[in-house]
Amino acid sequence: MTSPEPPPANPPVLGTLLRDTARDLVGEFRGVAGNRWTLRPTNGGPDWPVSPEHTEPADIVARLRARGETEENTPQGHRQ
Repeated sequence: MTSPEPPPANPPVLGTLLRDTARDLVGEFRGVAGNRWTLRPTNGGPDWPVSPEHTEPADIVARLRARGETEENTPQGHRQ
């Protein structure tokens, strides 16, 4: 019988934006559940579990996409 995996060390601060590399989604870090982290969509919605090894800090492009603020959807393509 194998023992359960310990929780990952050094989780991010609550609210940190992370990219789930397995799903290509950005979410806010919500907490630790066993050996997984939970993320929540930035625009609200249900949390989802993610393996910590499938996360990375969200870069500026991922953050803007998560908030719906890319050049493609701003007036005349101007940056805000």
